[in-house]
Amino acid sequence: MRQKCFLSVLLVLLCLLSGCSHAVSADIRVVKTEITAYFSTLFDTVAENISVRTLEDSFAHIEEPAFVDWTVYRAYYEELTEKEKLAYRCIYNQIFAQPERIAVPWLKTDELDAVFSALSNDNPHILFMDDEAVLLTAGMQCYFVPSYTVTYRRAQEITEKTVAAARELSAVAPENATEYEVLLAAHDALLDNCVYANTDDAAQCSSALLNAEANCSGYADALKLMLDMAGVHSCVVTGYASAADEAAQSHMWLAVNTDGIWSFCDPTWDDPVSADGTQSVEHTYFCVDEAYLSKTHSDITMPRFIICNSAQTDYYRMRDLFCTADDYEHVLSDGIAAALRDGKTQAEFRFDVLQTLHTACAYLFDGQQVYVLLSENEWQRPTLVTDRIRYSANEERLILKLIFSFEE
Repeated sequence: MRQKCFLSVLLVLLCLLSGCSHAVSADIRVVKTEITAYFSTLFDTVAENISVRTLEDSFAHIEEPAFVDWTVYRAYYEELTEKEKLAYRCIYNQIFAQPERIAVPWLKTDELDAVFSALSNDNPHILFMDDEAVLLTAGMQCYFVPSYTVTYRRAQEITEKTVAAARELSAVAPENATEYEVLLAAHDALLDNCVYANTDDAAQCSSALLNAEANCSGYADALKLMLDMAGVHSCVVTGYASAADEAAQSHMWLAVNTDGIWSFCDPTWDDPVSADGTQSVEHTYFCVDEAYLSKTHSDITMPRFIICNSAQTDYYRMRDLFCTADDYEHVLSDGIAAALRDGKTQAEFRFDVLQTLHTACAYLFDGQQVYVLLSENEWQRPTLVTDRIRYSANEERLILKLIFSFEE
C-alpha cells in the first residue's frame, strides 16, 4: 500500500507582520519547521483569498510532456477543488522534467495531500517521485518541492519501457472488442505474465510489467496503465482485505467502467498461489459488485461518484457460469465443454447460495457425473484424462474450480 507523507514547510516573512520590505531568497531549503497556531491561521487566511483565476492565467503556458501520448482517465482529479486541480496540472505538466521545484497555487497542507494523492492514484506512469514532498513558501509564492528516487535519464528510460510493455499487453484483445472484452484480455494477459511478490520494488507497475513481479499496488497500477492505453476508464481503490479467519491487511484494487457500468476488479486476488506453489488465473473478483466484494474487502476508499452496485457484468454471469438450484446441471455441463473447447486447463463456476454449491459437488463427485462429462468431451482434447480431476470449493466465495488432468 502507498503511504503518502508530506512535510509542509511554511516560510512566513516577518516583513508581512512588521511592515518591513526585506527580501528572502527563494532558494531557501527547509526540511521541517514548527509553525505556531497564529502563523497557521495567517497562512489559511491568505490562502483562501488568493484568486484562482489569476493563478490559472499565470500558468497557462505550461505544456503536456511530449512522451505521454495517451489519454489518462483521472477519476481522483475530478474530486478536487478548482484550486487543487490547478495545482495538480502544474505539477503533472512539469514533473517528468524533474525540476527542483514547481510553482503552484498557495495550498494548505490538507490541500497538497489531496493533490498528491490524486496524482499518485491517477497516474501510475509517474514512477520516479518519492512518497515524501515539501511545500515551500517564499513571500507570496508557493512551491511544490518533489523528491526523486532515480535520475532524470533513468526515470525516462524506465517510464518508456513500462509504457511500451503496457501498450503491448493491452493490445491482446481482438479487433472491435467491447470494453468488457478489452478488460478481460488485459486482466488475463497481466496475470499470465506476473507473479505475486511482497517487496518494495513490487509496489510499482514497472515491476509488474518489466520484472513480472508485483504486490497489490503493482498489480492494480499495471492494469490501470494498460486500460488507460486501451481507453477503458478505471481508477485504483484502497481499503482492507481478508480471507476467512485471517486479519485484514491494507490492499489495493480497481474500479472499472465497462460499457457504462462500474464494477470492481481485483487482479491480485485473481492470481492466487496454490498449496503446491503453482499459480493460475482466476476470475473470482472480475467485475463484481460491492455486495459481493464486501464479503472479503472493507473500508473502501474511492471517488464518491463511482458506484459499483450492478452484478450484471460479473464474469460468471456474463459467460453463463453462474449456477442456481434450477440450472446447475446444465451450466456445469456446458461450462466444462466450453473450457475444454477453448483450450483451458480449468473450469470455474460461481453459485447463488451455499446449498447449491453443496448440491453440485454431490452431483459431480458423489454421483461420479464429472467423469461422464469429461468422457463426453474427450474428443475436444485427446490428451484429456477422463478418470482423474482435481477441484477446490470455496464456500466463502461460492466458487467451484475444476482442474483438468492431461497426459504428458
